[in-house]
Amino acid sequence: MLIGSGMLANVFMKYKSNKEVVIFASGVSNSLEVDKNVFLREEKLLLDTLQKYPNKRIVYFSTCSIEDDSVKNSPYVQHKIKLESILKKKSSSFYIFRLSQVVGDTKSNTLINYLFNAIQFEKSMLINKGSTRNLLWIEDAFFIVDYIIRNNIYSNEIVNVSSPYNIYVIELVSKIEKILQKKAKYELVSQGKNQEINIDKILSIQCLKNLFEDKYIDNVLKKFYKDVFLKTNY
Repeated sequence: MLIGSGMLANVFMKYKSNKEVVIFASGVSNSLEVDKNVFLREEKLLLDTLQKYPNKRIVYFSTCSIEDDSVKNSPYVQHKIKLESILKKKSSSFYIFRLSQVVGDTKSNTLINYLFNAIQFEKSMLINKGSTRNLLWIEDAFFIVDYIIRNNIYSNEIVNVSSPYNIYVIELVSKIEKILQKKAKYELVSQGKNQEINIDKILSIQCLKNLFEDKYIDNVLKKFYKDVFLKTNY
């Protein structure tokens, strides 16, 4: 079963006919969301799903930001913590995958979408000097999650799904400048911090570890430029 229609749902389309696993890929995607009604809709949908499919394995996507002290008290992160708790209490068979910044073709205004557009169209930005991000290509997110589900690894556990590479946002700006061959307009703000993400569970599996070559971040940005940005803007 597949619940959802966005970028994550699209990449997990093969699970639509799966009778044992429910991919719950419908929920709040905007980390800056504050509308309680939006959060309540996802909570109700998850509760309805648990009631409708009591004997199926439920796959829920959460966020690595739960471990980030600078945002852990935000409405979005608190909402994700609440839904993780609901799933653990009400399901006897589940996976919780905490994702980092997934990059791919989406209508959501993600950081990478924002940076590419701001630099291309010469818009001024405020960049937090100390902030880092962890990029993960959408197809890699699918490969990792699909492998873990198919091989029945880490059942009823929380798994952080990210790359091993954190990068400062200002370094991301520099890399995108080179791709677009344009200079960014920005002001640095002395805020932000480096968030370390523990992905030992992923790195202990060799075929998953092999996804992350040395120039992983550069390759993610180039794929986004070629597969998403050019098709959207030209």
